[in-house]
Amino acid sequence: MAQGRLNKLVMMNEGSKVGKTIRQIALGIALTIASECATLGVSYSFDNITTPVPTGDQSARFSLDVTQDGSMVLFTIRNAGTSPASLNPSIITGITIQDEDNLLSSPIIINATGVSFVTGGGANLPSSLGIDEDFAFQRASAGGVNNGLNQGQSLGLKFTGDFAQVIADLTSGDIRVGLHAQNLSGTPTSQKAINRVPDASSTAMLMGLVLVAMAGVRRRFE
Repeated sequence: MAQGRLNKLVMMNEGSKVGKTIRQIALGIALTIASECATLGVSYSFDNITTPVPTGDQSARFSLDVTQDGSMVLFTIRNAGTSPASLNPSIITGITIQDEDNLLSSPIIINATGVSFVTGGGANLPSSLGIDEDFAFQRASAGGVNNGLNQGQSLGLKFTGDFAQVIADLTSGDIRVGLHAQNLSGTPTSQKAINRVPDASSTAMLMGLVLVAMAGVRRRFE
């Protein structure tokens, strides 16, 4: 009888050790996911909204990366363009951001070498889209199109905001990013593009991982 109780106590102790180990492993996974999502960020593509579709459509070569930077969220807009650029020297000259839930504030423009954007202007998206212009950015007029986002260049827009909530609103479409590109080859020579809202099936797992990971980082384990 005594031996049976002893065996039970040993098993319970071992079980608690296993449970603690599992919690430690789970926390490690949560920390890794949170770190990877925040560091590597989430990428979004763009769709053309100009009709007729420009013969030199470059929307598929525009991209948006969203990463966490401390208590701030960094939007990095890139123009991959056509290689060689001489075939279709597209230049992004205006950017509009809709922030339906007012998650973003205090924008900081991070201009790369050869890029000079300022506040104002925006992408001037068609009103029929129903996209609000909560933030607007444009190339500095002094340097003409040379100050725009040329092929192979990127522009950073940093905001105060909660990374997980921003990703959630990008997923739902409450945050949208619109672009105005000029100097396209063919007809017409300019176009508008907006970021693609991911379908629910492809983002549900990502959002679950991000939210669970963030909660795990905050809560740790007892």
